[in-house]
This record gives sequence, C-alpha cells and structure tokens, in this order.
Amino acid sequence: MKTTLQIVVRGKTKTYAFEFKGDPKYIKEWQEQGLDIDEVLNSVPEWVVRAGLMRPWIAVQDAWRWLRIF
Repeated sequence: MKTTLQIVVRGKTKTYAFEFKGDPKYIKEWQEQGLDIDEVLNSVPEWVVRAGLMRPWIAVQDAWRWLRIF
C-alpha cells in the first residue's frame, strides 16, 4: 500500500523537502543507498496551528489511519 513519503535534498545553502506517494517497504533500501527518506504520518495546515487546534487535528488523523487498517 502506498503512503506519503518525504525525501530531503540538501543543497549548498538550502534544504528542500518533497512529498510523494511510495511503498514504505522500500524505505530501508533507499536509506541504505544514502537517500534521506521518511514516512509522513501527519500533515497540519498552517491555519490549524494558528487556531490552536493542532493536537485535535493530529488525533483525528491518527484515528482515521487506525480505522483504515480494518
């Protein structure tokens, strides 16, 4: 099952992160090849943070991910 992954690219003066859909079973292999890849578990919009609703937002995302297992 594909999930949201993030690859981090470090340049000479800046760092960039790109999200993509990929199969997490390859993460270890990619990391062994020297790539900086992580699984994105939660995504929070800026307006949610400003409204002070980050914890409930993440709790709902975690519950939704858990419910999708079944």
